Amino acid sequence: MEIKAVLDTNVVLAAEGSSNSNSPNREIIRRWLAAEIRFFHLRHYPADPDDVLYLLCAINGEATHLVSYDPHLLELSSFYDDFVICPPLEFLKALREEGGRPSR
Repeated sequence: MEIKAVLDTNVVLAAEGSSNSNSPNREIIRRWLAAEIRFFHLRHYPADPDDVLYLLCAINGEATHLVSYDPHLLELSSFYDDFVICPPLEFLKALREEGGRPSR
C-alpha cells in the first residue's frame, strides 16, 4: 500500500526546532530528503495560502468538483483539469443535468 500524506507546517517546524536528533518529526523529514517520500507540488498555487487545503482535498479525494465562492480558488480553474473548480450554481446545474446526487 502506498502511503500518501500532507505534512502540516507545524510538523516541519517541530523537526527543525527539535534538539533530539532521533525525534519522529526529524525522521519524517530525513526520509523525505532521502527520496523515500515523494515531494508533491501543486500545479499552481492559489493567492491565498489557506486555499491549498481545498486543492489537496480535491486532488487526494479524486473529486470531480471543487465548489466555492472564493475568487482565489475560482481563478485556478484553468490550471486543474482533473476536477472542475466552480461556484455553487454551476455545480447545481451539473447535478441537475446528471440527474443524480453527489456521492459522499
